[in-house]
Amino acid sequence: MSWVPRDRRWRAQFLQNGKRTHLGSFDTEEGAARAHDRMAVWCHLHGLERPLAGGEGGGAYASVSFTEDLNFDYGEYAGELDMLRGITQDELVQQLRRSEGSRGPASSKFRGVRRAPRGGRWEARFMHNSKRTSLGFFGTEKHAAHAFDRMLVWCEMNGVQRNPRGSKLNFRRVDYEGEEDTLRGRTWDKMVAKLRREGLAQALALRVTAFNAEGDEAGEGAGGGSGGIELGGAEGGAASTRQAVRTRQPLASTAAATRPGGY
Repeated sequence: MSWVPRDRRWRAQFLQNGKRTHLGSFDTEEGAARAHDRMAVWCHLHGLERPLAGGEGGGAYASVSFTEDLNFDYGEYAGELDMLRGITQDELVQQLRRSEGSRGPASSKFRGVRRAPRGGRWEARFMHNSKRTSLGFFGTEKHAAHAFDRMLVWCEMNGVQRNPRGSKLNFRRVDYEGEEDTLRGRTWDKMVAKLRREGLAQALALRVTAFNAEGDEAGEGAGGGSGGIELGGAEGGAASTRQAVRTRQPLASTAAATRPGGY
Protein backbone atom coordinates (compact mmCIF):
# COMPACT_ATOMS: atom_id res chain seq x y z
CA MET A 1 0.00 0.00 0.00
CA SER A 2 1.10 3.55 -0.55
CA TRP A 3 -0.30 6.97 0.34
CA VAL A 4 -0.94 9.28 -2.62
CA PRO A 5 -0.75 12.88 -1.34
CA ARG A 6 -2.30 14.43 -4.44
CA ASP A 7 -5.42 12.26 -4.21
CA ARG A 8 -5.35 11.93 -0.41
CA ARG A 9 -6.08 8.23 -0.75
CA TRP A 10 -4.40 4.86 -0.20
CA ARG A 11 -3.36 2.91 -3.28
CA ALA A 12 -3.39 -0.90 -3.24
CA GLN A 13 -1.11 -2.83 -5.61
CA PHE A 14 -0.20 -6.49 -5.99
CA LEU A 15 3.11 -7.81 -7.31
CA GLN A 16 2.93 -11.10 -9.21
CA ASN A 17 5.44 -12.53 -11.68
CA GLY A 18 7.29 -9.21 -11.77
CA LYS A 19 4.13 -7.32 -12.75
CA ARG A 20 2.43 -4.78 -10.49
CA THR A 21 -1.39 -4.69 -10.69
CA HIS A 22 -3.43 -1.73 -9.44
CA LEU A 23 -6.26 -2.90 -7.14
CA GLY A 24 -7.88 0.46 -6.46
CA SER A 25 -7.53 3.67 -4.45
CA PHE A 26 -9.14 3.61 -1.02
CA ASP A 27 -10.28 6.09 1.62
CA THR A 28 -8.49 4.18 4.40
CA GLU A 29 -5.22 2.30 4.78
CA GLU A 30 -7.14 -0.73 6.04
CA GLY A 31 -9.30 -0.80 2.90
CA ALA A 32 -6.19 -0.90 0.72
CA ALA A 33 -4.56 -3.55 2.94
CA ARG A 34 -7.61 -5.82 2.72
CA ALA A 35 -7.72 -5.48 -1.08
CA HIS A 36 -4.11 -6.74 -1.16
CA ASP A 37 -5.01 -9.58 1.22
CA ARG A 38 -7.96 -10.73 -0.87
CA MET A 39 -5.76 -11.00 -3.95
CA ALA A 40 -3.17 -12.96 -1.95
CA VAL A 41 -5.88 -15.36 -0.72
CA TRP A 42 -7.17 -15.75 -4.29
CA CYS A 43 -3.68 -16.77 -5.45
CA HIS A 44 -3.39 -19.28 -2.59
CA LEU A 45 -6.75 -20.85 -3.42
CA HIS A 46 -5.80 -21.21 -7.08
CA GLY A 47 -2.42 -22.78 -6.43
CA LEU A 48 -0.29 -19.77 -7.28
CA GLU A 49 2.81 -19.05 -5.23
CA ARG A 50 5.38 -16.31 -5.02
CA PRO A 51 8.82 -17.39 -6.30
CA LEU A 52 11.86 -16.81 -4.14
CA ALA A 53 15.30 -16.61 -5.66
CA GLY A 54 17.95 -18.78 -4.03
CA GLY A 55 18.39 -22.38 -3.11
CA GLU A 56 21.08 -24.76 -4.24
CA GLY A 57 22.15 -25.46 -7.79
CA GLY A 58 22.87 -21.88 -8.90
CA GLY A 59 19.57 -20.78 -10.26
CA ALA A 60 17.15 -23.05 -8.48
CA TYR A 61 13.99 -21.34 -7.22
CA ALA A 62 11.84 -21.92 -4.19
CA SER A 63 8.35 -20.55 -3.70
CA VAL A 64 6.19 -19.45 -0.84
CA SER A 65 2.46 -18.87 -0.46
CA PHE A 66 1.25 -15.34 -1.04
CA THR A 67 -0.61 -15.66 2.25
CA GLU A 68 2.71 -15.36 4.09
CA ASP A 69 2.44 -11.61 3.49
CA LEU A 70 -1.14 -11.04 4.68
CA ASN A 71 -1.86 -7.88 6.63
CA PHE A 72 -4.64 -9.56 8.62
CA ASP A 73 -5.32 -13.07 9.83
CA TYR A 74 -6.28 -15.60 7.15
CA GLY A 75 -9.31 -16.62 9.19
CA GLU A 76 -10.88 -13.18 8.72
CA TYR A 77 -11.48 -14.10 5.06
CA ALA A 78 -13.08 -17.51 5.75
CA GLY A 79 -16.51 -16.26 4.72
CA GLU A 80 -15.18 -15.13 1.32
CA LEU A 81 -13.33 -18.30 0.27
CA ASP A 82 -16.15 -19.75 -1.87
CA MET A 83 -16.54 -16.44 -3.69
CA LEU A 84 -12.80 -16.18 -4.31
CA ARG A 85 -12.66 -19.75 -5.65
CA GLY A 86 -15.46 -19.03 -8.12
CA ILE A 87 -14.08 -15.96 -9.92
CA THR A 88 -11.15 -15.27 -12.21
CA GLN A 89 -8.28 -13.01 -11.26
CA ASP A 90 -9.42 -10.31 -13.69
CA GLU A 91 -12.91 -10.42 -12.19
CA LEU A 92 -11.46 -9.99 -8.71
CA VAL A 93 -9.38 -7.01 -9.83
CA GLN A 94 -12.47 -5.31 -11.25
CA GLN A 95 -14.49 -6.14 -8.14
CA LEU A 96 -11.85 -4.62 -5.86
CA ARG A 97 -11.64 -1.47 -7.96
CA ARG A 98 -15.42 -1.08 -7.79
CA SER A 99 -15.70 -1.89 -4.09
CA GLU A 100 -17.03 0.63 -1.58
CA GLY A 101 -14.32 3.07 -0.56
CA SER A 102 -12.35 2.48 -3.75
CA ARG A 103 -12.35 4.67 -6.82
CA GLY A 104 -10.01 6.01 -9.44
CA PRO A 105 -7.90 9.07 -8.65
CA ALA A 106 -10.15 11.39 -10.67
CA SER A 107 -13.53 9.96 -9.70
CA SER A 108 -15.88 11.05 -6.94
CA LYS A 109 -18.53 9.48 -4.73
CA PHE A 110 -20.92 12.22 -5.92
CA ARG A 111 -22.74 12.38 -9.24
CA GLY A 112 -21.53 15.00 -11.70
CA VAL A 113 -18.22 15.53 -9.90
CA ARG A 114 -14.63 14.66 -10.70
CA ARG A 115 -11.21 15.70 -9.44
CA ALA A 116 -9.47 18.09 -11.81
CA PRO A 117 -6.26 16.71 -13.38
CA ARG A 118 -4.28 19.63 -11.98
CA GLY A 119 -4.59 21.72 -8.86
CA GLY A 120 -6.46 19.17 -6.74
CA ARG A 121 -9.83 20.96 -7.00
CA TRP A 122 -13.17 19.28 -7.73
CA GLU A 123 -15.04 20.05 -10.95
CA ALA A 124 -18.83 19.93 -11.28
CA ARG A 125 -19.96 18.90 -14.78
CA PHE A 126 -23.42 18.75 -16.30
CA MET A 127 -24.86 17.32 -19.54
CA HIS A 128 -27.18 19.75 -21.34
CA ASN A 129 -28.40 19.43 -24.94
CA SER A 130 -25.93 16.55 -25.49
CA LYS A 131 -23.05 18.80 -24.43
CA ARG A 132 -20.99 18.50 -21.25
CA THR A 133 -20.67 21.85 -19.48
CA SER A 134 -18.28 22.69 -16.63
CA LEU A 135 -20.07 24.31 -13.69
CA GLY A 136 -16.84 25.39 -12.04
CA PHE A 137 -13.96 24.14 -9.90
CA PHE A 138 -14.47 23.84 -6.14
CA GLY A 139 -12.25 23.28 -3.14
CA THR A 140 -14.25 20.28 -1.88
CA GLU A 141 -16.28 17.43 -3.38
CA LYS A 142 -19.35 18.48 -1.43
CA HIS A 143 -19.40 22.02 -2.84
CA ALA A 144 -19.08 20.66 -6.37
CA ALA A 145 -21.90 18.17 -5.70
CA HIS A 146 -24.16 21.01 -4.53
CA ALA A 147 -23.42 22.89 -7.77
CA PHE A 148 -24.51 19.83 -9.78
CA ASP A 149 -27.68 19.54 -7.69
CA ARG A 150 -28.57 23.21 -8.17
CA MET A 151 -28.36 22.80 -11.93
CA LEU A 152 -30.71 19.81 -11.71
CA VAL A 153 -33.16 21.88 -9.67
CA TRP A 154 -32.80 24.70 -12.21
CA CYS A 155 -33.85 22.26 -14.94
CA GLU A 156 -36.86 21.24 -12.89
CA MET A 157 -37.87 24.85 -12.20
CA ASN A 158 -37.55 25.82 -15.86
CA GLY A 159 -39.22 22.79 -17.46
CA VAL A 160 -36.06 21.32 -19.00
CA GLN A 161 -36.62 17.65 -19.74
CA ARG A 162 -33.86 15.24 -18.71
CA ASN A 163 -33.21 11.52 -18.81
CA PRO A 164 -34.41 10.11 -15.45
CA ARG A 165 -31.13 8.19 -15.10
CA GLY A 166 -29.23 11.47 -14.96
CA SER A 167 -31.67 13.37 -12.77
CA LYS A 168 -30.87 12.04 -9.29
CA LEU A 169 -29.68 14.56 -6.72
CA ASN A 170 -26.66 14.04 -4.49
CA PHE A 171 -28.48 15.54 -1.50
CA ARG A 172 -32.09 15.89 -0.34
CA ARG A 173 -34.47 17.86 -2.54
CA VAL A 174 -35.72 19.77 0.51
CA ASP A 175 -32.25 21.28 0.94
CA TYR A 176 -32.91 23.49 -2.10
CA GLU A 177 -36.52 24.57 -1.44
CA GLY A 178 -35.47 28.02 -0.28
CA GLU A 179 -33.63 28.64 -3.57
CA GLU A 180 -36.39 27.77 -6.04
CA ASP A 181 -37.52 31.32 -6.86
CA THR A 182 -33.95 32.44 -7.47
CA LEU A 183 -33.17 29.43 -9.64
CA ARG A 184 -36.36 29.88 -11.65
CA GLY A 185 -35.46 33.45 -12.56
CA ARG A 186 -32.06 32.75 -14.16
CA THR A 187 -31.15 31.83 -17.71
CA TRP A 188 -28.88 28.86 -18.40
CA ASP A 189 -25.87 31.07 -19.14
CA LYS A 190 -26.37 33.17 -15.99
CA MET A 191 -26.74 30.04 -13.90
CA VAL A 192 -23.50 28.58 -15.23
CA ALA A 193 -21.68 31.88 -14.69
CA LYS A 194 -22.91 32.18 -11.08
CA LEU A 195 -21.87 28.63 -10.18
CA ARG A 196 -18.42 29.19 -11.66
CA ARG A 197 -17.98 32.40 -9.66
CA GLU A 198 -19.02 30.61 -6.49
CA GLY A 199 -16.54 27.84 -7.22
CA LEU A 200 -13.75 30.38 -7.51
CA ALA A 201 -14.79 32.17 -4.32
CA GLN A 202 -15.10 28.95 -2.33
CA ALA A 203 -11.74 27.58 -3.51
CA LEU A 204 -10.05 30.88 -2.68
CA ALA A 205 -11.73 30.95 0.73
CA LEU A 206 -10.18 27.58 1.57
CA ARG A 207 -6.79 28.95 0.61
CA VAL A 208 -7.50 31.93 2.85
CA THR A 209 -8.13 29.60 5.78
CA ALA A 210 -4.89 27.73 5.12
CA PHE A 211 -2.85 30.92 4.88
CA ASN A 212 -4.43 32.34 8.04
CA ALA A 213 -3.53 29.14 9.90
CA GLU A 214 0.08 29.48 8.74
CA GLY A 215 0.08 33.14 9.75
CA ASP A 216 -1.30 32.36 13.21
CA GLU A 217 1.38 29.76 13.81
CA ALA A 218 4.08 32.14 12.65
CA GLY A 219 2.65 34.94 14.82
CA GLU A 220 2.56 32.76 17.90
CA GLY A 221 6.12 31.69 17.31
CA ALA A 222 7.23 35.33 17.02
CA GLY A 223 5.20 36.39 20.05
CA GLY A 224 2.66 38.49 18.16
CA GLY A 225 -0.42 38.36 15.94
CA SER A 226 -1.06 39.55 12.42
CA GLY A 227 -3.71 41.57 10.65
CA GLY A 228 -5.95 40.33 7.88
CA ILE A 229 -7.60 41.30 4.64
CA GLU A 230 -11.33 40.73 4.58
CA LEU A 231 -12.51 38.46 1.77
CA GLY A 232 -15.93 39.55 0.57
CA GLY A 233 -17.99 38.11 -2.25
CA ALA A 234 -17.02 35.92 -5.17
CA GLU A 235 -15.86 38.83 -7.30
CA GLY A 236 -14.88 41.60 -4.86
CA GLY A 237 -12.53 39.42 -2.82
CA ALA A 238 -10.95 37.41 -5.61
CA ALA A 239 -8.39 40.01 -6.69
CA SER A 240 -7.30 40.89 -3.14
CA THR A 241 -7.09 37.20 -2.26
CA ARG A 242 -4.84 36.38 -5.20
CA GLN A 243 -2.59 39.31 -4.34
CA ALA A 244 -2.36 38.29 -0.69
CA VAL A 245 -1.67 34.66 -1.57
CA ARG A 246 1.15 35.72 -3.89
CA THR A 247 2.72 37.97 -1.26
CA ARG A 248 2.08 35.52 1.63
CA GLN A 249 -0.06 38.06 3.48
CA PRO A 250 -2.53 36.69 6.07
CA LEU A 251 -6.19 36.88 5.16
CA ALA A 252 -9.50 36.96 7.00
CA SER A 253 -12.35 35.09 5.34
CA THR A 254 -16.08 35.17 5.92
CA ALA A 255 -17.90 31.99 6.91
CA ALA A 256 -20.36 32.43 4.04
CA ALA A 257 -17.59 32.02 1.48
CA THR A 258 -16.94 28.44 2.60
CA ARG A 259 -20.54 27.24 2.90
CA PRO A 260 -22.13 25.13 0.13
CA GLY A 261 -25.16 27.43 0.22
CA GLY A 262 -25.22 31.12 -0.58
CA TYR A 263 -28.31 31.51 -2.74
